Amino acid sequence: MAVVMLQLVGVSKSFGKRTLFEDVSWRVPARGCVGLVGPNGVGKTTLFKILASLEAADDGQVVTSGQYTIGLLEQEAEFGERCLLDSALEARGDLHELEAERQRLEQALSETPDDAELLAKWEVAQARFESLGGYTAESDAKRILAGLGFVDSDHDKPAASFSGGWRMRILLARLLLAKPDLLLLDEPSNHLDLMTLGWFESFISSYEGASVVISHDRHLLNRMVSTIAELSPRGLTIYPGNYDRYVTAKAERAEQLAAAKAGQDRQIAQTERFIERFRYKSSKAAAVQSRVKALEKVERLSGPDGPARSNLNLRFPPAPRSGNEVIQLNDVHKAFGQNVVYSGVDAVLYRKQRVALVGANGAGKSTLLKLVGGSLATDRGSVSLGHNVELRYFAQHQVDALDLTRTVLAELESITPFDQLPRCRGVLGAFGFRGEEVDKLVAVLSGGEKARLALAKMAMLPSNLLLLDEPTNHLDIESREILETALMSYDGTLVVVSHDRAFVEAVSDTVWEVGRGSVTVHVGGYAAFIDNRKEAPQAPADAVVASTKSTRGQDAKARKRRAAELRNEHSRKTRALRKELEAIEGRLEELEATLETIDAELADPATYEQPDRARQLQLDRAAVDTEQTAGMERWESLSETLEELDQHLAEQLEAVG
Repeated sequence: MAVVMLQLVGVSKSFGKRTLFEDVSWRVPARGCVGLVGPNGVGKTTLFKILASLEAADDGQVVTSGQYTIGLLEQEAEFGERCLLDSALEARGDLHELEAERQRLEQALSETPDDAELLAKWEVAQARFESLGGYTAESDAKRILAGLGFVDSDHDKPAASFSGGWRMRILLARLLLAKPDLLLLDEPSNHLDLMTLGWFESFISSYEGASVVISHDRHLLNRMVSTIAELSPRGLTIYPGNYDRYVTAKAERAEQLAAAKAGQDRQIAQTERFIERFRYKSSKAAAVQSRVKALEKVERLSGPDGPARSNLNLRFPPAPRSGNEVIQLNDVHKAFGQNVVYSGVDAVLYRKQRVALVGANGAGKSTLLKLVGGSLATDRGSVSLGHNVELRYFAQHQVDALDLTRTVLAELESITPFDQLPRCRGVLGAFGFRGEEVDKLVAVLSGGEKARLALAKMAMLPSNLLLLDEPTNHLDIESREILETALMSYDGTLVVVSHDRAFVEAVSDTVWEVGRGSVTVHVGGYAAFIDNRKEAPQAPADAVVASTKSTRGQDAKARKRRAAELRNEHSRKTRALRKELEAIEGRLEELEATLETIDAELADPATYEQPDRARQLQLDRAAVDTEQTAGMERWESLSETLEELDQHLAEQLEAVG
């Protein structure tokens, strides 16, 4: 069982008449990464603030066990006149104080070197300074800044001179450098480009403390987290495993709960029919009264929170046929002051190509979309649209074109052809506007809601070229998947910028890599692009293979003796590993049997007549599932190690001859 860092007990939170969540109980582990998911507006960020003691719960309590530090990713901060490196190192203010104490003690010792008490205090301060990483703080800061995309020449620049997205990276660098026991990361990938996300995932995966991350990035949730915590208005549900496993487990759980509720509903209906039928028969009075009391005590099952996946379907209008060459870039130059973004770019986009623009933040991805979309002029060269190209361009600034006096539905209907009006509510639902939300005035929408409405407007109009600049930024995971499915069936040409790798992989078949003033075309989609960028691993040197020449002259008896020595050495090296592997296999069989027993009981509708028992079974299953996952990971690691050692032995024996 994982060590618990802190615990939420019956926590509830409301704003006015609106209840975000209630009766949330959660044991936050002291190790590993947890993904906090749930629909937009359910209160995930608010729960973070409660965990960080920045906001109070209406009911319930937060119980801590021990002295833990908690770090929450800030959304804004003042940088003053400090340079980038000093601003990042500000996170280690504890070291500055400790260094001052060390220097004070060293000065005192220089005056009274025989003072044993002073020497003891200095030794304590010195040991603490070393244990807290005092001598490596600056190198750690440089390593983290490099991982987040900063270069060495940035270190002396004023932190305040960086743009908004880069400022968020500075705040993230501070948080990672501070090394709190618990990291609370609210959409950390929003300000990271595709190039830095891999580094960030590796950093969190090897983090010694605990982390909880709110993210709509399915790739990140699959790579980083070992547990999913789903927040809903009715509480928190824990699912062991990554995001894909959560989706499967949630669907299975929904089926089980629906079956249990259906069974309970049938039993209640049968009891009610009995009561109604014999209510006025004196001979049945005792039986009727007994059933009435029993019915009053039944804890009604509410069933699942909703369907595991939405049945909303979004389709773009058919794309009119365009010419084969949709966009031509001819000797394109573009600079902003001294910042040269493009220098002599030539490229062609062909009909039905699906291009993902990738590159570091600031490399010019959005600039390229603006050049193609016509909202920005080239300094030199030309951008030409092909024959019969009908372009739709989505960017964040398009929210300014919305009519604030209309309702959400009226704004969408204002640009919709008459025969397509029945589709409006479905399209709005796909982008998160459901039920009465379509009657909200545009003026009261948040920035994210306005962006979603602008995206919905674009989806209603026919086009054969879509330019999408971060279309997923304000969409929850379900809406992203709906848009993703719609774009996969879109029969026009697509150019997209997005930080959501799962989205990019699904909708693109070509990558245009932007950077250093140029555009490099990679055919084969994003996954192939990433594979091609990885350096081929260097084969390890094999001392025995290198010594093959020296063994060729040995006689057969010497070679057999050497082979026997290698086998004996191999047996000694692998004996403990094979023993552990066998023990894990035995334990995994036991866990599988335990899961079958628990699942059988959970599948029985009668189990849910004892809510405490049902909850305990779910907790037991989660614990067993966690142990099983850890066991499988260890089994796979051991198996790979043994396979490598066996292969190494085979190579050694071949070298011996």
